[in-house]
This record gives sequence, structure tokens and C-alpha cells, in this order.
Amino acid sequence: MGMFMQSLSFRRPKDKAWEPLREELTRLLSMYKMDAAQLEREQEAYGLCDPYGDTFGPETELLAAAISKATGDYAVTAQCVDSDFAVVELYHAGKKIDVGSICEPYEELGFLGKPHPDFWKPLLQDSAEEQALESALLEDAVFAEDQLRELTRLTGLPIFDLDAMLEMEEDF
Repeated sequence: MGMFMQSLSFRRPKDKAWEPLREELTRLLSMYKMDAAQLEREQEAYGLCDPYGDTFGPETELLAAAISKATGDYAVTAQCVDSDFAVVELYHAGKKIDVGSICEPYEELGFLGKPHPDFWKPLLQDSAEEQALESALLEDAVFAEDQLRELTRLTGLPIFDLDAMLEMEEDF
């Protein structure tokens, strides 16, 4: 059995006052019954993670859009399915701009297609890593979480943050 997980990640925008934005994000997260405690820490990126893949519901898409609208920036959702593939969605300024499958999805989800790397390039921490970004989004791997881990490294977003996931699994 492979890894199941879901995440929602976003950056703290540098051009907005943090305190009013933090209050808005806290309100949004509480509306969707998500923990906002991490917003108390000042950091560059935030992520909500469900290491079991069953906590988030269909409202995750609405929350990701709302967060990206509030920040005026990007938000990413990822759902890793049994290590076989991951569905990633990219939001910007309140709108979903890309969705696709990393690695080969199950046949019934084959309609998803692959993500479009050009939409993801603004997230790169180092623009010289464009080829690595394309590989992470488009190439198949034995474990889809390896590609998500690479996206985390390239973007700085906690898309697949093992440390955070392990903290959540203290009783596992």
C-alpha cells in the first residue's frame, strides 16, 4: 500500500500587510473547519496537510480559490493516490488556472492530462530550475510523492512536507 495524502499550500505575499491578511485567512480556514494555528508563525509559506487523504472534501477547491484571492497570489492543492499518481491544481488570484496528474492516473481519471509547466514557472524559487520543474510535473516516477517532494523543493511551498505530516501522525 502506498501513500495517500492531500495538501493545500500557499505563500505569504510580500506586498501585503500581514496582520489583516492573517485575520482574513484565519476566518477562511475556520469557515472550512481547518486549523489556523500555523498562521501565528511568521513564515514564507503555509500548508495544510492531511496525511491520510480523507479529511479534505470538495470544499478544498473553494478554499484554495478563496485563499489565492485573499493573498492575490498562488495556491496549490495536491492529492496523492496510493503513491501511483497525484492530482495537482494551481490557483492564482482566486481562479483555478491549471489541473493535471503527476504520473499516470487510474484509467477512469485519464481525462485529467498533465499539468502545464508554464503556469507553474512563477512559483520557482530559482528560474534556472525550469527543466527540473518540467520533470517534476511531466515525468512518471515510481512514487508520485517523489515528484511532489521535488515540487516542494522547487517552489518553497509545503506541497509534500514530510516533517509536517509526521507531526500530525504522532499516534501513528
